[in-house]
Amino acid sequence: MAQTPELSTTDNILRTTRLVVDDLEDVASLWSTWSEDVQADYTLEWMGVMDHLTYVTDQVEAGAATPGQIAAYQRIQDDLRVGADILRMLEWHVPPEILREVAAPPSGRASI
Repeated sequence: MAQTPELSTTDNILRTTRLVVDDLEDVASLWSTWSEDVQADYTLEWMGVMDHLTYVTDQVEAGAATPGQIAAYQRIQDDLRVGADILRMLEWHVPPEILREVAAPPSGRASI
């Protein structure tokens, strides 16, 4: 049986963040129906996701991310910008360093 490669910390954070960002519209549509406790739980989870995503930001800025990871990170950045109105409504913060433009990876860069 073939083994699947282990995902890196960066890959895991990107996948988790992708799931949470993909659910933003659903969360916003249900938000007013949830108790304050559930809203607080989601808000704390959001804060944790953003905290972990800063790890990816650091990896990208240090040149330690693969081109695929950089592309996934840029898609998340784009989706966070598109979802800005939802994020404001939910009062969820995105650290400014996460929204900074990422330089394109040098051509010919080997994957890590």
